Amino acid sequence: PDCETSGSEPDCESSGSEPDCESSGGEPICETSGRLYGIITYGDVKKAVESDMPYIPVNRNFTSLGPDSYMQARRYFNEDSILSEIPIVESGMLIGEYDRFDSILFLERMRDWKYNRYAGQFMRSLGRIALVRPGKDRPSKQKIFDDWADRLTGYGADFSPVDLADLAGSEKNYDKILFVDDTELRGAKLFLELFDDYIMTFDVTQTYYEVCEKMGGTKIIDYEESLDFYRRQGVKVLTLTLNDTGSDYIKRIRRECAERYPDVSDNSLNKLMKQYDREFFDDLYEPEYARTLESGFFMVEKTRSTLRLMDTQSEYVNIENGERKTVGQPDDYTRTIFFYGACLPIGAYVSDEHTMESYLQAMLNEKGYKVRVVNYGSWGGNVACFGRMATSFIREGDIVVLLLEEFNMTGEDALNLWEPLEKNDVPSEWLLDNPFHCNHHVMKCYAEAIFEKLFPEGYEDPEERQPAIRRQPGAVQQFYTDKYFYGWDAGGAKEICGCSINGNPFTNGHLHLIRTASEMMDHVILFSIQEKSDGFTFPERYAMAYDAAKQFSNVTVVPSGVFLSNVTLFPAYYAKVYEGDVREQAETHIETYAEVARLLGIGYRMVGEEPFDAVTNEINKAMISLMPGLGLKPLVIKRLELDGQVVSGSNARKLAEEKREEELARIIPPTTMKVLTGEAASEWADE
Repeated sequence: PDCETSGSEPDCESSGSEPDCESSGGEPICETSGRLYGIITYGDVKKAVESDMPYIPVNRNFTSLGPDSYMQARRYFNEDSILSEIPIVESGMLIGEYDRFDSILFLERMRDWKYNRYAGQFMRSLGRIALVRPGKDRPSKQKIFDDWADRLTGYGADFSPVDLADLAGSEKNYDKILFVDDTELRGAKLFLELFDDYIMTFDVTQTYYEVCEKMGGTKIIDYEESLDFYRRQGVKVLTLTLNDTGSDYIKRIRRECAERYPDVSDNSLNKLMKQYDREFFDDLYEPEYARTLESGFFMVEKTRSTLRLMDTQSEYVNIENGERKTVGQPDDYTRTIFFYGACLPIGAYVSDEHTMESYLQAMLNEKGYKVRVVNYGSWGGNVACFGRMATSFIREGDIVVLLLEEFNMTGEDALNLWEPLEKNDVPSEWLLDNPFHCNHHVMKCYAEAIFEKLFPEGYEDPEERQPAIRRQPGAVQQFYTDKYFYGWDAGGAKEICGCSINGNPFTNGHLHLIRTASEMMDHVILFSIQEKSDGFTFPERYAMAYDAAKQFSNVTVVPSGVFLSNVTLFPAYYAKVYEGDVREQAETHIETYAEVARLLGIGYRMVGEEPFDAVTNEINKAMISLMPGLGLKPLVIKRLELDGQVVSGSNARKLAEEKREEELARIIPPTTMKVLTGEAASEWADE
């Protein structure tokens, strides 16, 4: 069979007997006489079933690694988004697997729900829930399942524990179907789609980790009030709507779309459109182009608290830090247009160059306007949309274009998308079930209408970029402290210190900083940064920090949330480039931290000395100089040295890559080593 994963033949031979297959929690792994023989991929299963093959081929060309190759496994996962598990082989024998889905590391250590103001309200709002039991060979997953069943019971949620086999045929009885992790979800989707002909849509199926990330900011937002706040800050707001005027054109388009897609709510739109894809993609139609965009692979929400799309790179779709690529963005600009919302802003059925944002950017460039267009489209509903806006670096004079669910405005601040459709007599073949799901021709029509709306004759660019706007009052409390610290009591602590760490990985240097702060302060709050890092995922880094800090009774470890150390608010820190508006970014970052500090009673911020990274050192100096004006006292702690060298995460990563475990063990605590080698989850399961 065609290989779905990269790698070479394993160093083992078949004895000639029929291989035995067992589930590894994800894709089946086959053994012969106790030796690893091959794997069965999801792609192989789909091909076999869809082609009515009497057998499923075993894929012998796959990646396998040794038990000490955990860093190599992480690199493979980062390079190949298809890989979900990699078999661990020792002397030809299967002894385990590396799993890219590590959310259980977070779930085992997650903040108690009692500190989340919205937990009960959110769980009850999910409607009828199916809580799917995990595979029986995973005790750690079973413990997580039992814990969630207890939590849902305590909050009065309407749920039923079900086995996957029992779920088949009854899926439509539930509003939400929850799975322990991504591996369980992937297996269930394959089973139900192939054998039950039921398409599990992203808005119905969720993992526990996704639920945790969405369990914040569920308070009803006054959208008009929020938009007025941005307007008062000097931001132009434009909402995209579909106000039905009752014209003959609208009636005809609605009727024709409904005839092709009669019951989208109970079917997969992507599956239904296959029979119409030649008409839909029109002059751009090619089988590979259609297959890629119909698959919707880039539409998976990242749900890492920053409410954005999962990063990906491909020929047609490219997303970095949750921002979909807008072709032609200028380096020199004085104004930015930010797009927010789902489907249409994302550009769900077009390539990067054919989104309405890229078309709009091309028009602006042709006019010579110094305007940059940014695509922050994402799933997650209106709350996610406003959450993403609250974490964007928006300036006075910038423009916000929104697509909100069930929110139609009229007047100068709204654009009725039916108008450009009717004006250009757009045929229904270029739409799917509604005008938000459209092809490249329609995207261009929308871009032209937006351009005419925002840039009338006589428009002139501002001479320079304007100051950054302030955040809407209450946003930090709603989207962060009410999610992690509602009802929290510091136990009478008077001197509280806060510290943000990446911990990539967590070293004895980090442990030294925390120990020093815990001895100096009554209480320390350790914010584990949720932004992605090269090397280790957030669940891994959070588990490392949490396990290492358990020895200190006055240290609390929590996720950093959507505001602290967010790449969209503080890009210079992550790009390691000290130029442009870095001082302004640092000021915004410290103002945000000060707001969190005020709500939690934090009076100090701990930072470690930065003797080597000149850019980070300059940023730290800028932040330290700003703190006193915001009522914060910097606590600068000298970093730990070993043999005359500063203990650093970069050195730890190098030693781990080179498999120099004896040297590595000198600079990282045992708790970190357990996470690196995968022992942390199994140890927790055996407790």
